[in-house]
Amino acid sequence: MSSRRSWVLGVFLVALLSSVLVSTLALRGGDRSEPRAPEVAAERLPEEGTPPPIPAARSAIDRPEPVAPTASPPAETPPERAGSPWHLPKGKLLVTVLDPWRRPVGSVAVRAFTADATRRKVGHATGRGERVPIFVPRGVALRIEASCEPLFHDGVEEPVLAEAGQVAISLQLKGARVSGRIVAAESGAPVPHAVFDYTRDGPHYVRSHSSRVAADGTFDLVVPSGGAHLTAGAPGRETVDWREMLREGEWRDGLLVALVRGVACSLSGRVVDEDGRLVPGARVLVRALPREDRISWIPDPLEGPREFLADGEGRFKVEDADVGKHRLLVTASGFESAGPDTVVFARGENEATIVLARAGRLRVRGVLPDGSPLLEGQIVLQRAGRIVGSATLHRAGIVSPGFSGRSMRARIEGIRVLERQETGEIDGRRLSGPDEHGYHTIEGIAWGEYEVLALAGPLEGRAGVALRAGETTSVEIPLFAKK
Repeated sequence: MSSRRSWVLGVFLVALLSSVLVSTLALRGGDRSEPRAPEVAAERLPEEGTPPPIPAARSAIDRPEPVAPTASPPAETPPERAGSPWHLPKGKLLVTVLDPWRRPVGSVAVRAFTADATRRKVGHATGRGERVPIFVPRGVALRIEASCEPLFHDGVEEPVLAEAGQVAISLQLKGARVSGRIVAAESGAPVPHAVFDYTRDGPHYVRSHSSRVAADGTFDLVVPSGGAHLTAGAPGRETVDWREMLREGEWRDGLLVALVRGVACSLSGRVVDEDGRLVPGARVLVRALPREDRISWIPDPLEGPREFLADGEGRFKVEDADVGKHRLLVTASGFESAGPDTVVFARGENEATIVLARAGRLRVRGVLPDGSPLLEGQIVLQRAGRIVGSATLHRAGIVSPGFSGRSMRARIEGIRVLERQETGEIDGRRLSGPDEHGYHTIEGIAWGEYEVLALAGPLEGRAGVALRAGETTSVEIPLFAKK
């Protein structure tokens, strides 16, 4: 045993001396050779069934210094979001925008900003000038701006808190105020349905919405400053228009506009077919057009054309019409329309004869490659290479029709016709189908030659057809894959 201990002690001393010798040579620079990578002993896998070796404990010199854990740096907040009030709860602020006479203005844009140096936008809204709701952060001093161009200068109110619930902003007039009365020239009484309007000078021809005059004949509105054409009118009265130069902030009050009676005229006549037979129940629609000698024109405040019905003998009468140009349209079920054409009503009584052309009926059956009828797709009509109508087919019938086109047989006689439309309308057009044979029927198509197209996805077919007035024409169109 003592000999074994002596052997172990000897080995230890030899290793220690060798280590000291190597260190001494290294310090003196005796070894100038390139350092070699230390040899790594091949790892020996433990035998099966034996526990893995326990690694030797490291000395204090070999053990690395512990590194204190550090928190990850906080994410940088974008400059526009730093201190942003968007995360704060919102409150509703009602903003009332008033003109210099403490009346709510018309259309206005409202914007909210923070009242500090950053001026961050935190809300916006549009609406009429009375109690415009805008949702803004609570607990933040705000700057509220209101804009109503081009009639008013922008207005500002600050500081404002959402907790206040409401705020009022007064605007300074940038345009001009115009007010007065419109009366009948012969009596001085208010004129029913009178309208006041203006047209502004400038590079952009700007027209305001017509302003309806009050029942007592008064009007009061704000218009842009500068040169303006003012117009007043009423049904059955001569339109009056004049030019004014309006200064910024000016109030032109006390305007009195007297409207004289218009020159009364009437239109009477009858509606017949091509053979001279009377057409009862026809609809006669008349709409006045602007006069060329007027700077601007007041449309009919009642909106839409005036409508009259022919009696059982096809006779009609249009009364209290103005002298000048009108748009005239006469329709009846099963006939092509006469019009809408531009005609001229002369002074006094006018007589006209309206000739309607009987329309044709078209029955279309599309045939799919398997021999079944076309139930869902589209029918398109072309005349002289131009599409004049189309209809979408569904199993329940035809929807979305849009057919037009006229023959030369429908016409207006007896009064001056300035312009004749190439396309017309058919009143009472009936659409049906498919029937038990798969035909879709379209009534009220103007007579003449057509090319009919049947479409269904990648399939199409076409055929020529000639429609005759008052007759039914059937066509069958096979569908093939599009080329």
